[in-house]
Order: sequence, then structure tokens, then C-alpha cells
Amino acid sequence: MSDAPLSPIPLPNGLTFYPTHRRQLGMAGYLLKEIFKQKFYARKGFELKPGDTVIDVGANMGMFALWVAPQIAPGQVYCVEPTSIVETIADNAKRNNLSNVVVMHTALGKPGIFEMIEYPGYNIVNHSAKFDHAPWVKFFMKLLYGKYEEAPRTIECPCQSLEGLLDSQGVKTVDLLKIDCEGAEYEILDETTDATLQRVKRIAMEFHELAPEHDHRNLVKRLQKAGFEVVVEKPIFGYWVLKLGKIWATRTGQ
Repeated sequence: MSDAPLSPIPLPNGLTFYPTHRRQLGMAGYLLKEIFKQKFYARKGFELKPGDTVIDVGANMGMFALWVAPQIAPGQVYCVEPTSIVETIADNAKRNNLSNVVVMHTALGKPGIFEMIEYPGYNIVNHSAKFDHAPWVKFFMKLLYGKYEEAPRTIECPCQSLEGLLDSQGVKTVDLLKIDCEGAEYEILDETTDATLQRVKRIAMEFHELAPEHDHRNLVKRLQKAGFEVVVEKPIFGYWVLKLGKIWATRTGQ
């Protein structure tokens, strides 16, 4: 592996992503395209404004936060990430002079210790140790980003409920809850009360079906019960091959 300095990656909004390891380069390119160029989260009804509060569950290396933070300042984005890549989020927030990025080294779900599988070369597919990714996901990761591959490892990290996180930070209302945590979304909602969900206005969630008990329809029912209007997107390739899709939820009457 080369010891040459890693080149900063300019972002379309004028900020810069500073990789802290060569193995982040492949995933950084993927996220830059999805978030900034394809504008995946710039959805009608999900517009952000100054003063908003955003919770980014599965913040990874912080690319979503770099897109969100300038839009909502002086509002804050809370980056929830259980792996050591939180150091990259903190470094990028500092180097981009973003004082409204709060880094939280934790998982969400049942309070306690959370065991997960970390893929250093494919960090956007880290997942709970309770289940595994669809074989096609691993195939395409290796095909597209194989040069960054490193052996996966099992790690343990602290875990807390969404209610506990909001209360600890003094957050009363969440304008956008973004969840992209590779199958842990089921446990997160199971551990979240209706009262806590009522503090959330909008949810942008990637869902996965990586275990027999995973069924996105249960997520939909849970959110509808809590007073959300829900839209489900199941792209043919994404859902039937990669076993993932999107859920967009807005509080009824907004």
C-alpha cells in the first residue's frame, strides 16, 4: 500500500471530504454520487431549512452530514455511528469548520452492547452480527471495490435507544431522522416508543431483508401505527437482488 498523502475530495456544495485512509476512497466516491450528484435525499416534502435538527443513524464517514450541515445551520446534525470511522466524521467537521455536527460513537437499538461485523474496505455495509448480507451485495462490493478489500472483523460497541439519545442531547423535536444501518432498523423501531416517534417529523430509511424475520411491511405498519404516512420504494434490482429498499415517512397532517 502506498504511503502517499490522500488527496482531499471536493464536494459540489463547496465543502471538502478528507479521507483518513485509502480504503475509504471507493465508498466515498459512491456516497458522493448518491448524495450530492443524484441528490437522493433532496426529495419533495423532505426539504431542510436553517435551524432544523437531523439525526443521522448509520452516519458512516459523514458524507450525508457534509451535505446536511450547511443547509440547517445553526441547527444540528447528530451523527450516530458505532464504528471507529467516527474519527473521520469528527476530522471532516473540524477541517470544514462545521460547528453544528455532533459525533456520537454508539449504535441504536436495545440498550447494552451491540455486536457487529465491520468491513474495513466496504464500510457502508457494516451490519449486526446476528445476520449477513445478501450474497449479491458481497459480490458487487468485491467486483466494484475489490482493491480496497480487507478481512471483516467482529467488534462490540455501546448501544442505546433513540429515546435515550434524544434525551441525553436535549433534543425535543427531530425534523429528519435518517436511518441507514443495514438491517438494524427493525431493532431500532422495536425499541422506540410511540411517544418518542411523535417527536419525529420525517423519516428517510433504507430497509433491508437480511434475516427470515425481516419484512419491510412490519416497518410500515409500525410507522403507520405511530401516525406516519408512508411511501415505500422497491426498485426491481435493489429489492429482488440486493434485498433493500427505501421508506419515506411523514407525520400525518404535516
